[in-house]
Amino acid sequence: MRTELQHLDRIFLKNLMVRGIVGLNDEERRNRQDILVNCTFWFDTRTAARTDGIGDTMNYRTCAKAMIAHIENGAPLLVERLATELLTLCFATDERIAAISEDILGHLNQHTRLENNNVYTAIFAIDKIETLVK
Repeated sequence: MRTELQHLDRIFLKNLMVRGIVGLNDEERRNRQDILVNCTFWFDTRTAARTDGIGDTMNYRTCAKAMIAHIENGAPLLVERLATELLTLCFATDERIAAISEDILGHLNQHTRLENNNVYTAIFAIDKIETLVK
């Protein structure tokens, strides 16, 4: 398997919109907000292209379902925590994933004074992330 990222293919999971809890203040803890996730997975797709076999490629549906369930059932205080948890979940779905780039956009409440009323986090991870301390 090729390990240098520039030689790997990319699989995109775009515009995954999920309602979930993330934030510090009382309103953010009470009210679900739209959380938009975009991921890029670095993966060697040559075997899948050659065999046309579903087992030879990354199952992005499994990864998306795991992220949806986690966002709907979790309630981290920080977007950074959510992003790291989602990366850990995605790496766990397929050991052949070499790297993941993840963008998370969360809509904030009307009391937050940020341009466009959004918070944005981008994280890039190579290889596996160690399990977070509980």
